[in-house]
Amino acid sequence: MAVVRVDHDSLQVDQHLMYETLKAYIDGKIHPLIRSRVWPRIRVCGHYARSAPDVHISPTEKREKRFNWHRPIAVIVNEFTLEIRCFPGRDYVQHYALLIAYHLKLNSIKAPASVVEYLLPSSEACVNILLQSNLRFMGAVDIVILGYVDHLATNEDYIWETGTDFPDQLFAWKRFSLADGSVVAFVGSMVSLWGDIIGNVVRTMRTQNNISSVFYMGKAGSLRTQDVPNQVLVTGESSRVDGKLLSWESPLSTTLSTMKIEHLCQGTHVTVPSPLVETEDWLANNKQDADWVDCEVGYLAEACQDNNIRFGQRYHGVPSDRTEKISPEWSNQIEGQENIEGNTKAEAIVRESSSPQKPHWINGVLLCAKATTSLLLLNIIFIVVAAGLSNRNAGNSAFSGFQVMYKGSCLLSVKWRTQL
Repeated sequence: MAVVRVDHDSLQVDQHLMYETLKAYIDGKIHPLIRSRVWPRIRVCGHYARSAPDVHISPTEKREKRFNWHRPIAVIVNEFTLEIRCFPGRDYVQHYALLIAYHLKLNSIKAPASVVEYLLPSSEACVNILLQSNLRFMGAVDIVILGYVDHLATNEDYIWETGTDFPDQLFAWKRFSLADGSVVAFVGSMVSLWGDIIGNVVRTMRTQNNISSVFYMGKAGSLRTQDVPNQVLVTGESSRVDGKLLSWESPLSTTLSTMKIEHLCQGTHVTVPSPLVETEDWLANNKQDADWVDCEVGYLAEACQDNNIRFGQRYHGVPSDRTEKISPEWSNQIEGQENIEGNTKAEAIVRESSSPQKPHWINGVLLCAKATTSLLLLNIIFIVVAAGLSNRNAGNSAFSGFQVMYKGSCLLSVKWRTQL
């Protein structure tokens, strides 16, 4: 695979849709060794071996998180070259190379124009690491839920399993058996399932776990001027990936068609390798053909189509209006950063915000401080998990017993319990 070089000097920061918040978005993602000196060469590749010799794990990793906290590692190759090793995924490698290039540009670092380069991993490398992971210990599963699962599967009666006593596994899951014997698994990963990685995970689970349905909860950006940031949920049955339009039939369509939900929007989605490609020119080229954007949905749909898997519509809390410059308060919520405290109770709790307008995230679905909107979005979560997962009646559902508590017009807590 050929080496690709990124000219950081040619990047036009003022043309990016994040604009003034771009630096805040990037700063927390840069490995400290990149900042330690001016490197003549920084190479980004796909390789995952956190215990290998001479590996530098970032001290800024958010180890308090249950999932999605392993970050790219650094290896000093020689006095001229720093190598950044990402979990093998073509989009993830490209994304991190762009992060570094924008970091150099934003901080006016006088490095050679060709300092940043990346080498895309082979398809075999991307798949083999997943085939060798602990997913093979999960066993047969009918329905898999991916995305923000740690705040959804909160019943302490069911522990997060890894299928082995050996530590430092890639995945953990909670398995629930429904009344008819079907098995539902909430699956989380220590690494970011960025872009094409999540498609490869689905393919692996089809081979090793015989999955038949996939549901995903996450976030997306809006290309529509009429959307109010952080106030809508979106879904759809089509996504553009590399210029190709993919369409599918969501198993939730029948349920949603019978309901009148003001804040639920449908439209066409576009999949990008990184939010760092979203410039003014990108928007002009895509706003006529797409309503929503993220880095995963298209790959999920493609993997499901290739393997005869039902793909549930993805529900997004929209973290930012991508058609305008992004305000600073939202810059830290892009790229899957939750804005909610973790908890270990057998319930999902949203605590009262110090600011009535500040939202909280559960499962990537936004619960705003306004009571009416919060209750609506909570009901959407119930629809996704209870009604849509297996098209069974609520009595056989894995989830029931919702309770919403308010103080005035502000949401205090949301709780649900499993009933199996």
